[in-house]
Amino acid sequence: MYGSRARRRKPGEASGPAMRRYRLSLKGMLLCLLLPGMLGSLALDRYNDYHTLRDMARAVYDGALRVPMGVLGRSVHLEANGQLDVDTAAIAYKVIGSSETPVRYQIQRLGADPLADPTTALAAAKALIGDAELPLPPDWREAAAPGMAFFDAMVEGEPMRVAAQVRPVVTPRGPAFVLIQAAQSNAERTNAESSAWRQETWRDVRVLLVMALLLWLGVSWGLRPLVRLRAEVAARAPDDATPLDASAVPGEVAPLVEAVNHHIRRQQAMVDEQTQFLADASHQLRTPLTVMLTQAEYALRESDPQRMRESVRALIARLDKTRRLTTQLLSLALARHTPQAGPAAFDLAACGRDVLIEYLPMADQRGIDLGWEGDEDGAAWVRGHADGIREAVANLLHNALEYTPRGGQISLACGEAGGFGWLRVTDNGPGIPAERREEAFDRFARLAPAPEGGGAGLGLAIARAFVQRDNGDITLGDGDSDAQGNVGLDATIRLPLSRVASQHAP
Repeated sequence: MYGSRARRRKPGEASGPAMRRYRLSLKGMLLCLLLPGMLGSLALDRYNDYHTLRDMARAVYDGALRVPMGVLGRSVHLEANGQLDVDTAAIAYKVIGSSETPVRYQIQRLGADPLADPTTALAAAKALIGDAELPLPPDWREAAAPGMAFFDAMVEGEPMRVAAQVRPVVTPRGPAFVLIQAAQSNAERTNAESSAWRQETWRDVRVLLVMALLLWLGVSWGLRPLVRLRAEVAARAPDDATPLDASAVPGEVAPLVEAVNHHIRRQQAMVDEQTQFLADASHQLRTPLTVMLTQAEYALRESDPQRMRESVRALIARLDKTRRLTTQLLSLALARHTPQAGPAAFDLAACGRDVLIEYLPMADQRGIDLGWEGDEDGAAWVRGHADGIREAVANLLHNALEYTPRGGQISLACGEAGGFGWLRVTDNGPGIPAERREEAFDRFARLAPAPEGGGAGLGLAIARAFVQRDNGDITLGDGDSDAQGNVGLDATIRLPLSRVASQHAP
């Protein structure tokens, strides 16, 4: 049975979520943000324009209906016999003949006042002239008011605009109420509204397109400095660390360019430091390797077994020093890199006591009094990387043992002060002059030869690198005095106290 075969990706082709990810450009993002607002604003504007246009069109066409309504009203008169009559000639000339759009009209005498008795008014109504198909007004109060009532209605399946007015006529028998109506088709008005609506819509569409185009062109023009900057960076040599020119980019992008320049400077400083480190390391390793090669060649040429063994022992001693130098170089490289695991709370005093116990045999072998000052069960909880700080304490103590003469004294102490935990290594060796103590932290700095040949001058540099990685520092001061009045050295580590120190207190 054969399994399903997956599609083979081309070289450089993304896979997984990155393959489906779409990165929106700044122009597209601005358009996506602004166009909905612009569309909403135009839609609201179009809604208001539509109602305004409709009201204006109705006002115009309602005004056109007032003319035939006036003629119809004036055509009603009272005969000598007291009956109401209509001047049909005036209607035919001024209403029917003068209007381009056919006007349907009706005049009828109501049986009573429609406001007082609408039932009798309609039941006893009598048509005087006109089209009986016109609908009655929906609101008699509005029709009987001094003005006219206008409403939309369907007449024989055609939408029409109807004007209605109830007018009282004085007769010998009392007031008679006449309903006058005129109606015109809405087709012309609807066509006019639709035409105006289309024109307004096309105008808004053109405005929207022009605004989108201007936005697109404006953003493209504004991003031209970034395009030039990208081309400049792409054309640079791999070792070119010149800062980017932020003077020609938009003000909003300038902080980003400055941040990139800051990162470039940090990377360049790191590269320069690593280059110098490699140069110093190769120089420090070249000499012992040359010496060991010479010793090995001498041992091969030597025929006397005793002298051969002496050469081999010297070679082993040199190998041991070279091994320590290599270990220190690796420690220094490790101290200058941020560890993957974050800092944690640990007891600085316990760390110092562990290192002291580890170096007791070496101190006893060299005849040096090594001890702990203060409470042997005391604690100082700090925050950092315990392994790195242990390496720093070990380097300080190893340096003290290297430079303190036989019969000397070295003491360790630990405590808390000013929000920091401190650990001090004090000796009564030759010390370091105050003006040269900061120089002692430089790599491969050996201010004075050690009694037994000394190391490579990396101990203090490694210790400070580990401590500074945890936001601490190492300071050098005067140590204890010896019998000859010489002042030794005091090396103090300071690290921020842990916030959870109270939880670990006994």
